[in-house]
Amino acid sequence: YEVQVTSEVDTTYSAEVLPVDKTSFSSDPDTGLITVKKFPIANQLAYGQTYRWRVKVWDSETTSSEWDESIATFATPPLHFPIVNFVKTPANPSEGEIVQFCTVPEGDCVSKCGSGPGTPSWYCSTCYDSGNTAVACNDPGIPSPAVFAWYMPSDLSPEYITGTSASANPRVKFTASGLGKKVQLEVSGSGPCGGEEGMGVELPLPEWREASPF
Repeated sequence: YEVQVTSEVDTTYSAEVLPVDKTSFSSDPDTGLITVKKFPIANQLAYGQTYRWRVKVWDSETTSSEWDESIATFATPPLHFPIVNFVKTPANPSEGEIVQFCTVPEGDCVSKCGSGPGTPSWYCSTCYDSGNTAVACNDPGIPSPAVFAWYMPSDLSPEYITGTSASANPRVKFTASGLGKKVQLEVSGSGPCGGEEGMGVELPLPEWREASPF
């Protein structure tokens, strides 16, 4: 099958730019349209837009139907959903060590998050302001405060030292060991999104004390 989508105003089209606000479909199939195949690529449609669409199908003899334009319009979400990332320090803790989890640049996590949202060296979560610009998830420009939900592997016996499972940057001590676990984080901003990262807790470090050789 083939679906074509258009919006209103600008009738120019290229592979990278969608037209905006077009009330009807042009008779020229190369003007003002984007074709969405069965497996569409990312970012073909813009946020905060209302689109018209039409569809046609082919039979086993490769004969196509007429375009069906009866379904009218649909709207995309107004803002980009959050992109969830977090950093943990130390990366490979031992049983009983306190782990700092960071998902916003605040306090001890400022230096751990990286150089700024939207850059390759940003390691914390990304939210979007009212202009759909990438910002940190504690930025005052986001339309509503982000909500965080951490899910720690229960069989590692997590204990929150500072913060809670609803904090952006909690510090957690794991009082049991185990490998191959997952820490999950959900961030709700313009919509809920989740991320996860592998987690392992080694056996506790051996205790030692310095002894005089004499």
